[in-house]
Amino acid sequence: MTYRIRVSAFFCLGCLLLAAPAAAETVYVTDMLQLGLYPEAGDRGQPLKTLPSGTPLELLERDRNYARVRTPDGTEGWAKTAYLVAEKPARAQLAELQTHHQSLSRELTALRESLSAARQRVAKLEERAASCTALAGESQQRLTALHQENQEFRNILVEHKRAVALPWLFGATGVSLVSGLIGGIWLLDYRIRRRHGGYRIY
Repeated sequence: MTYRIRVSAFFCLGCLLLAAPAAAETVYVTDMLQLGLYPEAGDRGQPLKTLPSGTPLELLERDRNYARVRTPDGTEGWAKTAYLVAEKPARAQLAELQTHHQSLSRELTALRESLSAARQRVAKLEERAASCTALAGESQQRLTALHQENQEFRNILVEHKRAVALPWLFGATGVSLVSGLIGGIWLLDYRIRRRHGGYRIY
């Protein structure tokens, strides 16, 4: 029975050890300027590195005074628990907010410049549109004037054709009459001479 209890206890302990890294929480170095990271619990020996305020650390295990942690670059060591907090320190938050504010300010400046450039382009396009509208109005007026002049020329041409057609008609009629009269006289003379042997007898 004792053997089974020992086996169960070791099994539970092993499960807890395996589950510990998966449940590791993130802690931060408090507002202390520098925190030493040591290879063993306690401030003995040379520190592996110094951690500035706001450094995020993966908490592996802890006791009352020291905690074993892992840095973002994978270094593991021991640090004082009193200087580790669950929330990011105000100084680190302020630095992040300042960086974010600067980034937003740069973006806002770029957007304002883009907006100004866009407004200038819109103003130029509006000027071109107004100019094109004015030219279109002038062209329409010129086209209307040309249509009117063309119609006037057509009317004048029709009147001239009528004026020129009447004399030509009278002239052609007179020529036809004269030609018919002369032709009739010649034909009559020709028949008389043919009947009388070339003599004209009227």
